[in-house]
Amino acid sequence: LLEEQDQLTCCIVAYQNRGQANKRTQHQHGLHRNLIYFATITDPPQNMPSPGTT
Repeated sequence: LLEEQDQLTCCIVAYQNRGQANKRTQHQHGLHRNLIYFATITDPPQNMPSPGTT
């Protein structure tokens, strides 16, 4: 997934440099989707008590 993020970022930069906003936007959505996924799997659940608390 990290390699995909790298590829998406490179594509976004290339499309931006060429002025191809439509294609850039499509890749930005994929990048955003992956970032949300990363945030979801790294954040602890909010409804569970922290270790050591009662």
